[in-house]
Amino acid sequence: MLRLSRGRLCGLNQLLPCYLSGSRQLRYYSTKDEKASDSTEDDGISSPQPSKAAQPWYVTMIDRNETVRDSVFQAQKVEFPNGSPESLRKITNRLKDHLGVTDILVFDLRDADRGNYTTAVAKVSDFMVIGTAKSAKHCQRCFMELNGFIKREYGSVAYVEGDVNGRDEKRRHKRLARKTNLSKNWGSNSSALSGGFQSNSEAWFMIDCHVDNIFLNILTEQRREELSLEELYAPENERYKYKRSEEKVPQEETLELQDDNNILAGLKRLAYQRRQYSTVPVATAISGKLSGFLEAQDFNNASSFIDEHKHEHSLTLLQTIAKSFATHKVPVVDTTKLREWHTLFDQCWPLVLDAETASLHWSTRLRFLKMLNVANRNFYPVRMFINDYLLLKRSTGFPLVRDDLLQFLQMVTINLSLNPKADYWDLVKANGDVVQALKLFDELNGDSLLHDELVMTLLLRTMVLNDDKRTRLHSLYELVDYVMHKRAVSPAIMASVLEILGGIRDWNKFFQFWELGADDFLPGEDDRPWYEFLRIVVNSNDLNLMNKLVNEGHLLWLKRNEVELTQDIESQLNKLFIKVDPQGVTLQSLKNYLY
Repeated sequence: MLRLSRGRLCGLNQLLPCYLSGSRQLRYYSTKDEKASDSTEDDGISSPQPSKAAQPWYVTMIDRNETVRDSVFQAQKVEFPNGSPESLRKITNRLKDHLGVTDILVFDLRDADRGNYTTAVAKVSDFMVIGTAKSAKHCQRCFMELNGFIKREYGSVAYVEGDVNGRDEKRRHKRLARKTNLSKNWGSNSSALSGGFQSNSEAWFMIDCHVDNIFLNILTEQRREELSLEELYAPENERYKYKRSEEKVPQEETLELQDDNNILAGLKRLAYQRRQYSTVPVATAISGKLSGFLEAQDFNNASSFIDEHKHEHSLTLLQTIAKSFATHKVPVVDTTKLREWHTLFDQCWPLVLDAETASLHWSTRLRFLKMLNVANRNFYPVRMFINDYLLLKRSTGFPLVRDDLLQFLQMVTINLSLNPKADYWDLVKANGDVVQALKLFDELNGDSLLHDELVMTLLLRTMVLNDDKRTRLHSLYELVDYVMHKRAVSPAIMASVLEILGGIRDWNKFFQFWELGADDFLPGEDDRPWYEFLRIVVNSNDLNLMNKLVNEGHLLWLKRNEVELTQDIESQLNKLFIKVDPQGVTLQSLKNYLY
């Protein structure tokens, strides 16, 4: 039995009326029907019915679905480009309806001129989506949810740039402060240290969905205002709609730091001053200004202008010089002017190349140097191209690729063919240049060259001259013997060798190369280039050579190896028979056998 002291009993007696009073008040806010509330209470005490306006907010039932439908997330309308894939609509609606991303814009980059864009992403994407998130955590959450959605729907994994862990970022800032003298100015307390760096409240996530070339840019509101990505991806005739007004640009006064941080303050002021200008119009203005100097042959002002802008717009300057050199009338005989063009181009070349724009830099350099060589091969010979392009590219850590070798060999052949005074010693010099260039291509060896049709064809053409003397190098025969030794060559390479040997009229080597391995073919497996073989012999107009072809039984291999007589092969056979036997009597039995 519970025993209570007199003091505790008095306290209980004081609390009991309050408890009963509270219970009655609770009954006034019952969520039952109004008719039920009018009935008499069980305890027989009549309670006054409160007015309807006195009901608190938490017992008022509302239609939550109706509220969500009228919210800003559902009210916004996203315009999709014509012919856009269903995946774009699903991903965008996922951002809008489920993840709460607002102010969504979709830009169609499929039919855009890729040359007008300064970002590498714009050159590989078809659709660019830009949306605003509420915070940095919201951006991260959007990527996590969206990545799971893409995995389930499309079996792909998205890639994100900008996903920086806040804790790791703080650690990096602290390490930076310890390694520099900035920590001395800020002091040892954490508040001063954290105040010197940018907070993690702003974020920018760029997401490659790996689905239909769709890219997403999810940014916080302030970061979106700062970057103004709409100006990069909008069509050129609509970019004026997205230009920021001066009111939205942060004032310089808000960026001032303490006097002892004047260096950091200056860097931040410079960064914000650059953000006040649109990136695309700046590039266009720079290109137009430099083009004016180049058209007027004002190299002094052009050089000063390049020094001022080359650190941020090197690619634009390089492309402008290459384009101006191709369109303007440059006196190719005046080597002084050509040297000025070459000097300006090298002046624009950056010391360190960005990985995203490196391919554009090298392609622009290749184009300009080839134009210099075509303009005046005496001023800019092929040997200079080896140092200015091949050796420079390899020494800066960029690999030499197959196209680089093809472009070089093409330059060598063009220089030889355009030189009417070329002789044997010119071939020797060209061969030395080729050998020097081949040493820079570590990944290429004899076997890889042997199976590359274009490389092999151009390499053979650097060893002969199309002159009356049929000048050629002895290394040509060494290469042909190497091919004959390997035997396993493609029909295209075999046709190239036959074309070279037929051009210099070395018919003994021609037939020796053609008959190599002829006995090893099984019926139906003779894939030698019969059409090219017959065409070279017929176009030689050498009657003795054509009689040799017929009398020594070379044509019988067509029947023995069951070679398919295509229309091209039959046309060459008919030409051959007409030239050898105009009356059509001697070779009639051979015709009947082959056909």
